[in-house]
Amino acid sequence: MATGQRLRGTVGQAMSGRREGKVILPNAPIVANGGSGSVTVNRPCVALIYAWGGGGAGGADGGGASGGGGGGAVLFKRMRLKPGGTISYSVGAGASPPPDGAPGNAGGDTTVILPYGLGVLIAGGGQGGGGAGSPAGGSGGLPSGNADLRRPGGAGGTSGAAGASVAYGGSGGSGVTSYGGGGGAAGLGDLGADFGGGNGSAAASGLAGSTPGGGSGAKAVGGGSGFSGGGGRVIIALISP
Repeated sequence: MATGQRLRGTVGQAMSGRREGKVILPNAPIVANGGSGSVTVNRPCVALIYAWGGGGAGGADGGGASGGGGGGAVLFKRMRLKPGGTISYSVGAGASPPPDGAPGNAGGDTTVILPYGLGVLIAGGGQGGGGAGSPAGGSGGLPSGNADLRRPGGAGGTSGAAGASVAYGGSGGSGVTSYGGGGGAAGLGDLGADFGGGNGSAAASGLAGSTPGGGSGAKAVGGGSGFSGGGGRVIIALISP
């Protein structure tokens, strides 16, 4: 989903199962696949906040087995806003691929600062996989803060194993020989089709994890620069109370 793209149909479902109201923010919902920003409201409304951390990168072979990168975490928060209330956010980047023989880099954390002193929500980025004979897959990102739903990302695959798939989120990438696949990102697919997590990429494929938050598979020697983790994402929809 591209930045600025509208969601299909309604914007989500309450935890009780009822459908939410209509979007009232002009040019909304906000869909940010990178960078930072904020939104300030000028009338009472309800904010629906969805956030994913960036995916971790798989480790790079330097003469031994290597593990896949972990998928990013996800969280959801529903809150009432008064006029003048501001929500600020910063989207975690997908991890860049490592040089040959090095462990993978971690994906960036996505943070959302709530108004009224209610704290900070963090959708953690996935951890990088081991490299150069350290075959452990990176752990999935962890969520924190006062969210209504918090789900961790899937772990990257250990040497030759697929990355973990996550219910309502992304699928893990396949492993091959001594390389682990990337872990799937956590998701909120039970709240709507637009809120699933990104898939992990296959090991030694030259492909990045998909956005939002998919981990990348482990990188073969000289495997190029395509093994980055999928970037994080923030969606903010404002609806009638």
